[in-house]
Amino acid sequence: MKIQKVRCLSGLTGWRCRLRDNYKNFEEFESIAAVRGLVWRLGYDGHADAQKAWDENPWIEGSVEPRDFRLVPDAACEILQDLAVLRVIAPKIPWAGAQNVVRNLIRKRQRWLNTYVFP
Repeated sequence: MKIQKVRCLSGLTGWRCRLRDNYKNFEEFESIAAVRGLVWRLGYDGHADAQKAWDENPWIEGSVEPRDFRLVPDAACEILQDLAVLRVIAPKIPWAGAQNVVRNLIRKRQRWLNTYVFP
């Protein structure tokens, strides 16, 4: 999987990828997570949950700023993937079809905002 460039919460340019794409193996992740508290930053309870985080393989993002390391909600990643697809197919579909695609993206984004940003 290709690592994506993103604008992080600190304003710095960072990366977004799956957890397993960012580390060579579980042992590397576990050792780094123990020192930097990465499991806690991802919302898991503690050191014992490092294996759970590894198994779930969530989307993560971060930068050179340690406080940027965070779990990315799946809904946000779905929206970004939909937008990437829309860029490719939008010129090829009729206007009515494009309206439906955009309308669905707006609904998905609104659900994401209501769930994660403004609960």
